[in-house]
Amino acid sequence: MIFHREYLSFDCAQKSLGVCRMVIHADTDVMMKKYNDLSKSLNDGTDDNLNKCAVELMDYLNSIITVLEIATYDLLPGVNAKDASTEYKTIALKKFLQKYGDHADHHLRVLIEEQPQKIGGPKFTKVNTESPMVAHQLCYHFAPNAKMVKSSLKSQISFAPELSIDVFMAAYAAKYKNATECKRKARKEHTKANLKWFMSRFAPHIKLQETNLDDSADALMQIFTEGL
Repeated sequence: MIFHREYLSFDCAQKSLGVCRMVIHADTDVMMKKYNDLSKSLNDGTDDNLNKCAVELMDYLNSIITVLEIATYDLLPGVNAKDASTEYKTIALKKFLQKYGDHADHHLRVLIEEQPQKIGGPKFTKVNTESPMVAHQLCYHFAPNAKMVKSSLKSQISFAPELSIDVFMAAYAAKYKNATECKRKARKEHTKANLKWFMSRFAPHIKLQETNLDDSADALMQIFTEGL
């Protein structure tokens, strides 16, 4: 059976927009065979056979995954978001989304990070009005293909043992007395490290941005939360 799905994933803020656009086109029977071969080698195969199966599986994944776009965009270049009206910001977002044209294709899956209504740690003292508004506008624009995704799900995804969220939490535990700040930093570094790992193997031709990398990283990782 052929699986075809285009993903368009957004991590949104009041000024910046992290975007990842990816296509997965695969023969699921072939994928399962390669996965089963690798599982069998893990149980009773030699190291050489295991390495061979792992390489074959990675090559196959490389052939079915196409990254079309990954970047963080400034929706309000030269403008302070706090000084811009709701109308101005909405028009800027609407103009930006025109680049994606017709989005009625049933193969398209649009993922939008669910933004918290309140921020500021355990006391949640600050009301977050801007980011949720952008998320809701995106959801409306891409309906019925849109899905809101809880931000915490990204922490459950890692592409290698050394890239798990626990590794980053341990690394920053001694650097931040505030547990909330530690978790925030660990989550950002976790998604960025996984993004670099993924892109180096599946889209090395794409040059990653130096700034706001965590936004595009969140957009990428969000795609792999499907099914959680």
